[in-house]
Amino acid sequence: MDKAEQAFQRSKIYRLFSYCFFYPDEELLSFLTSGECLRELELALLAYPHLAGMAGLSGMLAGLKKLAGEGELITDEHMRLFTLKSTVSPCETDYYRSFLAVFSSEDMADVAGFYRAFGMDFNLERPDYIATELEFMHLAAMREAEALHRHESEKTALCRQIEKKFMEEHLGRWVSAFSEALATTDSRFYASVAAVLDIWIDCDCLHFDLSPQKVTPFYMSM
Repeated sequence: MDKAEQAFQRSKIYRLFSYCFFYPDEELLSFLTSGECLRELELALLAYPHLAGMAGLSGMLAGLKKLAGEGELITDEHMRLFTLKSTVSPCETDYYRSFLAVFSSEDMADVAGFYRAFGMDFNLERPDYIATELEFMHLAAMREAEALHRHESEKTALCRQIEKKFMEEHLGRWVSAFSEALATTDSRFYASVAAVLDIWIDCDCLHFDLSPQKVTPFYMSM
């Protein structure tokens, strides 16, 4: 797998993970329950060099594909966990309250700044919402793949610098806490997706030779 193809595969993986966390409207729910989304995700993850042959990953993905066929389960869990008031937040800056004790508008603005640099629209969700952050990494990795394909070395370096910074300062810091928090709930589908996502984020941190300072889980009061 050459560098351009690797960047494209990373972009695809982030896009498929984002689909798993956006609100499951009729069109998205159909894509999830058809099995197509999880099949594509499985193929992309298992073909990725850093994950090839990873013990247990195939089993996790097989279980996730079975759950993806349950439309009512996905809709119900999304409503309970992410739409209504829940003990688990799908938004990054909520997890910083565990040691800052206040809502971090500065961190929120920092996330939004990354999006504006790429002309990304996030009006429908908070900028630090898990699916929106994953969508941003999809866009950044796709821009990197395009730059590599065109042999644009400066643009490639800039894209990688932005991806690395976003991973180190945002996604790489809180996804493990998000996954751990979901694991304490009765969630089946989203806890499973988050567990696989956590593996992927650690893998991508390895890709960038990063060791982000991870935050601890934050459990919201009902």
